[in-house]
Amino acid sequence: MKRIIHKIFKDKHIDSEKDDSLHGAIDQYQYLLIKLSKLSSHILKRKVIYFLRFRKLYLLKLLLIITMILTIIGVISKYIFKINLPKPKIYPQLVIYVPDSVDTTIYKKQLCYTNIKFITIYTESPTKTLDEFRSKLGQIESGNDYQSCRDGSQYWGKYQFGSSARAIIGFEKITKEEFLNTPELQEAALLLLLKKNKEDLLDYIKKYNGKIIRGYHLTESGLLAMAHNVGSNEVKHFLNSECSYIPIDGNGPATKFLILGSYNLNLK
Repeated sequence: MKRIIHKIFKDKHIDSEKDDSLHGAIDQYQYLLIKLSKLSSHILKRKVIYFLRFRKLYLLKLLLIITMILTIIGVISKYIFKINLPKPKIYPQLVIYVPDSVDTTIYKKQLCYTNIKFITIYTESPTKTLDEFRSKLGQIESGNDYQSCRDGSQYWGKYQFGSSARAIIGFEKITKEEFLNTPELQEAALLLLLKKNKEDLLDYIKKYNGKIIRGYHLTESGLLAMAHNVGSNEVKHFLNSECSYIPIDGNGPATKFLILGSYNLNLK
């Protein structure tokens, strides 16, 4: 608006430089604007200093009021609207097995699972045979007892074959008594299941054999032992999750079967 009025009353024929009174008024106006700006800045600084120096009690009261409001909101959220903060996840303890060829100092740095009880070292050797594998697996499952079977349990024998595992290899019609009393049958069943699981997991074995992921040393025999315990689909889930998903059976994490690593099974 001021610019419009100035343009209306501006006389282009009058040279303000020759009008001493107008020129002085303009200079005085500009001087006052500068002083006003400095004075405003000074007043603002003084107000801030005064507030911080003499109104500390007011600040304390303000902080107290804010704290009380936040506390009340928290209580209302928890007890009236039932809003609960997420609780930290508690992981079960895991036992992880590694070969003695691995530098455990470096190996432990790779572990991202927070609740690990201990690490058992096993010997990595290409001379370990299928017979040794059978003995170790049988020891874990039943103490190498061919007639092991709890009352009412579907898990039979030295290797604790469940009904689904027996069905996979075509043994679903064999009676419990026949299975428990025929060690040769149980050994044949183990061999058939190992071959079946290897066929199902062949692409995964090619991809992961010899790798260390999330602290787990993965080998063909270890993965097949794990598949014997929880099935090949659970092993796939374990590997697809980059070893973050841990299959669990009635006796705990199935990763304990990875201790049966580095056996030369010679499965055709």
